[in-house]
Amino acid sequence: SGTLRAGLDERTKFLQELGITPETTGVALQDGSGLARQDLTTADSSVALLREMWGRPERDVWLASLPIGGVDGTLEHRFKDIRGADRVHAKTGSLSHVNAMSGYIETRQHGWLAFSIMINGSVGHEAEVKTFIDRLCALFLSI
Repeated sequence: SGTLRAGLDERTKFLQELGITPETTGVALQDGSGLARQDLTTADSSVALLREMWGRPERDVWLASLPIGGVDGTLEHRFKDIRGADRVHAKTGSLSHVNAMSGYIETRQHGWLAFSIMINGSVGHEAEVKTFIDRLCALFLSI
């Protein structure tokens, strides 16, 4: 019906069908904007969603909607000097002292992997945290 309540109810129903609930994965979603501190997710929740979307008929559209490492979107200026960065397709998220990246990495030997890296309560500079996440992804690019 185009209301916030209807949208939230539909999202809850979809996630429940995937087994993504507060009880199973710890997800706690309020308005769904991704900007509210009350919207909490877990790496388990994100990977469950990514795995489900990988198997859906609209996978190619879903994958194309994600920024590519070193190429565009929020990943355009990431992965400096990391070979194969264009094999990372992911979304980032950040708030004060929180940085995350979730998506897919195409490994050399094992194909595509769904991943989610979430760092909460960091005390380092944001640039250092982002570099750490990028280098962690680089480890998977090398396998």
